[in-house]
Amino acid sequence: MQHWCFEKNYVAEIKLEITDGWHMVRKVDKTKLLTVVGIIIFLFGGAVRIFSHLTSSADNYIENFDVIIFSGLIIGWGVSVEYRIVQKNIRICLVISAALMLLWMALRAIKYNSPADINTYGRYLWYSYYIAMVFLPLMMFFAMLNIGKPENTNNRKYFLIIPAAVLVLLVMTNDFHQLAFVFEPDFHNWNKQYSYGPVYYVIAVWIFILVLSSIVLSINRCRISATRKKLWIPIVIIIVAIIYTLWNNLNHGYSGLRIYNVPEVFCFASIALWESLIQIGLVPSNTGYGDFFNASNLNTLIFDNDGNVKYRSKNATNVSKDVVLQNGKSVVIDENIILKKHNIKGGKVVWTEDISAINRINRELSEVKEQISEYNVILKSEAELKKRRATVTEQNKFYDSITEFIRPQLCDLENILKNIENNRGDISVSYAGACVVNVYIKRISNLLIMAKSRKMLNAFELENSIRELAEYISVYGISCSFFSNVSGEISAEKTIALFKFIGIFIRRIMNCTDALLFNLKVNERFIDLKINCDCKNEMKIPDDLLDDITKLGGNVTTEYDADTLFVFVRMQSGGDDI
Repeated sequence: MQHWCFEKNYVAEIKLEITDGWHMVRKVDKTKLLTVVGIIIFLFGGAVRIFSHLTSSADNYIENFDVIIFSGLIIGWGVSVEYRIVQKNIRICLVISAALMLLWMALRAIKYNSPADINTYGRYLWYSYYIAMVFLPLMMFFAMLNIGKPENTNNRKYFLIIPAAVLVLLVMTNDFHQLAFVFEPDFHNWNKQYSYGPVYYVIAVWIFILVLSSIVLSINRCRISATRKKLWIPIVIIIVAIIYTLWNNLNHGYSGLRIYNVPEVFCFASIALWESLIQIGLVPSNTGYGDFFNASNLNTLIFDNDGNVKYRSKNATNVSKDVVLQNGKSVVIDENIILKKHNIKGGKVVWTEDISAINRINRELSEVKEQISEYNVILKSEAELKKRRATVTEQNKFYDSITEFIRPQLCDLENILKNIENNRGDISVSYAGACVVNVYIKRISNLLIMAKSRKMLNAFELENSIRELAEYISVYGISCSFFSNVSGEISAEKTIALFKFIGIFIRRIMNCTDALLFNLKVNERFIDLKINCDCKNEMKIPDDLLDDITKLGGNVTTEYDADTLFVFVRMQSGGDDI
């Protein structure tokens, strides 16, 4: 629960008006003086009542003068709360309470100035008293619920208006059911001879519960001990009102002088109860704001429209009139001080703000920003380095895979070079053989690199690879011819498989043939490779040599006739199988 108390809650909607050097903020002693004046006016009204009774006359104007006095007291109190109460919801409840009291006083004046024989008219005027009696404590309860709360909150409380209206309706229709007041037959001597019904006691309980709940709510929202020590004031007022109610109920047939009638007593009790709650701080008001302002730690001054100082807090710094009258809502005094201005009714509020802490924070943020920027540069460099490392690692893995792919040819090349180094065999033939192996390594590696980034290769890549290999085979001493008719593209995977097949095939027959013929045809559908080689003995192509071709859906057939081996290879140009 939000605990609120006037002495602690200075942040409020201050109503300021500066005229001729007089700031319309009430002083505490002036409020107390006005309270004493109100009590004197109430007592004066009672004295007028006594004087009117002693000098009673049917046309004596003094008989209604007490009503004017009491009504004036209510109006004055209503105007004062409109000015003093700063919270809108509470102010509305108090102004409605003042209006209900005025209604009560008007009904009382009409009733007691009506002809005595108009019984029904007078009785309904008496019933109308209960409009104020039922709704006054409800307004107090609503006001206490609104203390410290923003507007438009807890609107469900206003459903209590329904039972209040029902109670008033039951009283106004009492002539039909007599549940509130029970009269003699034919309403004989109704204003003196009557008893109370259940509705009356329900109303009494209603008033007691709402008033007691209002007091409890106001106490619960204040934790200041000095305020609690003054709680006896509203409690005494409530007790006096209860005593008067009991006496009035027990002596409603009394015909002697009544200094105060029920409307005056209850209206004055309501005003006294409200004022006690305001004075001891249980209801927020702007009483004493001037003293609070002067004693506060605010660095603030209040100027009139001519730039003259009207109020100064104890910590306020001097501000020249020229600065105050400058246009704009803020003025930069120096690097760390800014002067702020705000227009109010009759003048301006001026205060200074020390922004040195903000400047320090901004400098720290700037340093942090620079550090973050440097850190981001480092992070970006690290990310780029990691990216380059990843690229190099990936390339190394790729190159390692190529090395592994051509490892048999690398071993052959190494053996040939060792033979040359050791002068074994014909050196020229050995160099030519090394060239054949080296061309194969170069061309197959080139195809593998291109296949990494492309799924389809131009058919000329395979054609050029075979042609260069055929040229170096001729250097080796084997009569080698190559014919081709190619177009379009070939699957990269099939290009590599086909050139690998040629390389391994040549590796096996290089030392046992004198002539080779390659015939390559490629179109948009098929790859056809025909190899003719002189061979003294029929040679069977090993199964491992056929694996790469058959796995890709190709087929290899061989024929041997008249010392010539014919090899036929067919594959689809694209990625599909035959």
